[in-house]
Amino acid sequence: MRRLIAFLKSNVCVAKKLFVLIGVLIATGVVYSRVARKQEQEKWPSYYQDLAKGCEQRQKTEEAFSMGCCMASVKRMVSGSYTLMPSTGCSTGYRPNGYKCIESYRWCEPAEQADTKAIHRR
Repeated sequence: MRRLIAFLKSNVCVAKKLFVLIGVLIATGVVYSRVARKQEQEKWPSYYQDLAKGCEQRQKTEEAFSMGCCMASVKRMVSGSYTLMPSTGCSTGYRPNGYKCIESYRWCEPAEQADTKAIHRR
Protein backbone atom coordinates (compact mmCIF):
# COMPACT_ATOMS: atom_id res chain seq x y z
CA MET A 1 0.00 0.00 0.00
CA ARG A 2 2.85 2.36 0.85
CA ARG A 3 4.47 1.65 -2.50
CA LEU A 4 1.22 2.43 -4.31
CA ILE A 5 0.84 5.73 -2.46
CA ALA A 6 4.46 6.64 -3.17
CA PHE A 7 3.99 5.74 -6.84
CA LEU A 8 0.84 7.86 -7.11
CA LYS A 9 2.53 10.80 -5.40
CA SER A 10 5.46 10.64 -7.79
CA ASN A 11 3.18 10.21 -10.81
CA VAL A 12 0.44 12.75 -10.20
CA CYS A 13 -0.64 12.63 -13.84
CA VAL A 14 -1.17 8.85 -13.62
CA ALA A 15 -3.07 9.27 -10.35
CA LYS A 16 -5.42 11.84 -11.90
CA LYS A 17 -6.07 9.57 -14.88
CA LEU A 18 -6.73 6.64 -12.54
CA PHE A 19 -9.27 8.64 -10.52
CA VAL A 20 -10.99 9.82 -13.70
CA LEU A 21 -11.13 6.25 -14.99
CA ILE A 22 -12.65 5.02 -11.72
CA GLY A 23 -15.23 7.81 -11.85
CA VAL A 24 -16.15 6.96 -15.43
CA LEU A 25 -16.53 3.28 -14.55
CA ILE A 26 -18.82 4.08 -11.62
CA ALA A 27 -20.93 6.46 -13.72
CA THR A 28 -21.19 3.85 -16.50
CA GLY A 29 -22.39 1.25 -13.99
CA VAL A 30 -25.06 3.59 -12.62
CA VAL A 31 -26.33 4.47 -16.10
CA TYR A 32 -26.36 0.82 -17.20
CA SER A 33 -28.28 -0.18 -14.06
CA ARG A 34 -30.97 2.43 -14.71
CA VAL A 35 -31.27 1.48 -18.40
CA ALA A 36 -31.53 -2.22 -17.54
CA ARG A 37 -34.24 -1.50 -14.94
CA LYS A 38 -36.23 0.55 -17.43
CA GLN A 39 -35.98 -2.19 -20.06
CA GLU A 40 -37.23 -4.76 -17.55
CA GLN A 41 -40.16 -2.53 -16.57
CA GLU A 42 -41.17 -2.00 -20.20
CA LYS A 43 -41.92 -5.74 -20.41
CA TRP A 44 -44.36 -5.55 -17.48
CA PRO A 45 -48.12 -5.11 -18.00
CA SER A 46 -49.19 -1.46 -17.75
CA TYR A 47 -50.74 -2.00 -14.29
CA TYR A 48 -47.30 -2.76 -12.81
CA GLN A 49 -45.57 -0.06 -14.86
CA ASP A 50 -47.94 2.42 -13.24
CA LEU A 51 -47.05 1.07 -9.78
CA ALA A 52 -43.34 1.48 -10.62
CA LYS A 53 -44.01 5.06 -11.75
CA GLY A 54 -45.73 5.57 -8.39
CA CYS A 55 -42.51 4.53 -6.66
CA GLU A 56 -40.57 7.05 -8.75
CA GLN A 57 -43.05 9.84 -7.98
CA ARG A 58 -43.00 9.08 -4.27
CA GLN A 59 -39.20 9.19 -4.30
CA LYS A 60 -39.34 12.72 -5.70
CA THR A 61 -41.80 13.98 -3.10
CA GLU A 62 -41.03 12.04 0.09
CA GLU A 63 -37.90 12.61 2.10
CA ALA A 64 -35.89 9.47 3.02
CA PHE A 65 -37.93 7.31 0.64
CA SER A 66 -36.59 3.81 -0.12
CA MET A 67 -36.97 3.32 -3.86
CA GLY A 68 -35.43 -0.15 -3.60
CA CYS A 69 -38.06 -1.49 -1.23
CA CYS A 70 -40.94 0.00 -3.19
CA MET A 71 -39.64 -1.49 -6.45
CA ALA A 72 -38.98 -4.86 -4.76
CA SER A 73 -42.65 -5.02 -3.80
CA VAL A 74 -43.67 -4.24 -7.40
CA LYS A 75 -41.34 -6.98 -8.70
CA ARG A 76 -42.86 -9.45 -6.24
CA MET A 77 -46.35 -8.48 -7.39
CA VAL A 78 -45.31 -8.93 -11.03
CA SER A 79 -43.85 -12.37 -10.34
CA GLY A 80 -47.12 -13.61 -8.83
CA SER A 81 -49.51 -11.48 -10.91
CA TYR A 82 -50.83 -9.99 -7.67
CA THR A 83 -52.76 -6.74 -7.41
CA LEU A 84 -52.88 -4.15 -4.66
CA MET A 85 -54.74 -5.11 -1.52
CA PRO A 86 -58.19 -3.45 -1.55
CA SER A 87 -59.08 -1.11 1.31
CA THR A 88 -61.66 -3.70 2.43
CA GLY A 89 -58.92 -6.32 2.87
CA CYS A 90 -58.28 -9.61 1.14
CA SER A 91 -61.05 -11.99 0.16
CA THR A 92 -61.46 -15.42 1.75
CA GLY A 93 -58.58 -17.77 1.00
CA TYR A 94 -56.13 -14.89 0.50
CA ARG A 95 -53.88 -13.13 2.93
CA PRO A 96 -52.31 -9.69 2.83
CA ASN A 97 -48.60 -9.54 2.17
CA GLY A 98 -45.86 -6.96 1.73
CA TYR A 99 -42.33 -6.18 2.80
CA LYS A 100 -41.42 -4.78 6.22
CA CYS A 101 -40.47 -1.34 4.92
CA ILE A 102 -43.09 1.40 4.99
CA GLU A 103 -42.62 2.09 1.26
CA SER A 104 -43.74 -1.41 0.25
CA TYR A 105 -46.98 -1.88 -1.59
CA ARG A 106 -49.37 -4.41 -0.03
CA TRP A 107 -51.01 -7.19 -2.04
CA CYS A 108 -53.20 -10.23 -1.52
CA GLU A 109 -51.93 -13.68 -2.35
CA PRO A 110 -53.33 -17.17 -1.82
CA ALA A 111 -52.82 -18.13 1.83
CA GLU A 112 -51.23 -21.49 0.94
CA GLN A 113 -48.76 -19.82 -1.47
CA ALA A 114 -47.76 -16.89 0.72
CA ASP A 115 -44.17 -15.78 0.10
CA THR A 116 -42.05 -16.39 3.18
CA LYS A 117 -39.56 -13.66 2.13
CA ALA A 118 -42.22 -11.01 2.55
CA ILE A 119 -43.92 -10.30 5.85
CA HIS A 120 -47.50 -11.39 6.22
CA ARG A 121 -49.65 -8.49 7.31
CA ARG A 122 -53.12 -8.88 8.75
